[in-house]
Amino acid sequence: MTAEQETLVIYPTGVAKEDLAPEQRCPNVGCTPSDAQLVQAAVNDLGLRGVDGTVLLKATNLAGVPTQFNFGLFGPYYENVCANGPIPVGVCFSSPYVSGQSGALTFLGETIDGHQTTIYGGYFALFFARDALFTVKNIKFTDTYLSSIAASKVNGMIVQGNTILRSHYSGAGNTGSITVGKFAHFEAEDTRGHVEYKDNYINAEGGLGYHNGIMILNTAVTSEVKDNTIVNMSGWGIRNWFFRDDQVIKDNVVIVYNSPTLGEWSDALEVVCDRSTGASVAIVKDNVLTGDSDILSIYSDVPKTGEIESCPIVNSEFKDNTIIMNNTDSAGGRLQPNAGVWVMSIRQHDGSTGLVANNIFKDNTFVGTNEFAYLFGFSEYGDASNAEDVYGNVIKDNNYSGFTLALEPDLFYGLMPAHVHFGLSTHDNYYQGKVGEVVDNTGTNNTVVLLP
Repeated sequence: MTAEQETLVIYPTGVAKEDLAPEQRCPNVGCTPSDAQLVQAAVNDLGLRGVDGTVLLKATNLAGVPTQFNFGLFGPYYENVCANGPIPVGVCFSSPYVSGQSGALTFLGETIDGHQTTIYGGYFALFFARDALFTVKNIKFTDTYLSSIAASKVNGMIVQGNTILRSHYSGAGNTGSITVGKFAHFEAEDTRGHVEYKDNYINAEGGLGYHNGIMILNTAVTSEVKDNTIVNMSGWGIRNWFFRDDQVIKDNVVIVYNSPTLGEWSDALEVVCDRSTGASVAIVKDNVLTGDSDILSIYSDVPKTGEIESCPIVNSEFKDNTIIMNNTDSAGGRLQPNAGVWVMSIRQHDGSTGLVANNIFKDNTFVGTNEFAYLFGFSEYGDASNAEDVYGNVIKDNNYSGFTLALEPDLFYGLMPAHVHFGLSTHDNYYQGKVGEVVDNTGTNNTVVLLP
């Protein structure tokens, strides 16, 4: 049986709760609802009636004047306005919060005479946490403190055509401007379905703190991250952690930089291991990735000691990407070794391992100068005596014509730069390049073919 469909239209007032005197605030008699409360009331009404709903957020107020939805200050002590009570993570949120109610929900913005529906502020601007499909389209978010769009315990998520500007400290608690999966107290097993992030524009310029773009964390979802533009990130551009189903990351443009004040790692794209123990694959293709740290990082790992024996990256494809290496942070300094593609197996102290095996790295283009480590680095982290970590990978037909390899060792580990590095734990990998390329091979039975 198909749920009833209903559309609610909400006009912004530009009023946040802190703009009102205490006696004017809801739930006092004769109160003036804030924008967040107007949206919350609509969501509660749909959810309590079990209706599949669309909430159309208007770009203008009732008088036709362009007006933003004002969700208020982004400080963590802002008074909770959620009808379902405080969220138990140590803070209260000024955002609409959906929990324990039925019905799919779509938030839809509009553009009128060049003015787009805009939500200003909030700790989480929109936060979803129940077993339903959620969609957010064509909304501009500005100055959210943490995540503009966040979801856990959902059954599918579509985020398309949104603009997110000036997120403040979106790196806190492994969250991004857009986040789905396990964060705060929410468990990965509760997040499932299919996730699509498409055609979004995220720009952290002018935001405070440490910024991440798109985060997919500890989920059991298939995901497609496609055609997004993510710029001026001081943290991760796209971070896909501990997935349990197939992942596609394609046609994105990502620009990140190291933060000289925070000293944090900044990867344009990070893919961390398959928790289905090898049943799922990642396809990373046709992305343009720019950064001054490790541009594309691929890790196997074990999320928790003894939880599972292996969390590998296997049978995946990393093809046709353009990797642009800046080698400078936003202050003109260099904070850490730089690798175009860093592929690492992390061996845990209890002996459990994460394999990196039988992946293809092909037809990628490198631009810039590598003054630190490697274009491709295949290695281990921790116990290098494990010879089963990194094997069967094929690296071929990559283009280095726009790239200059530095001739001096890096400043941190004294490593000489190379086009490809095979660490001690690697074996039976295949590298095909051209005469003149530098190969640092300390592994076992790795094949290196340099063609004219």
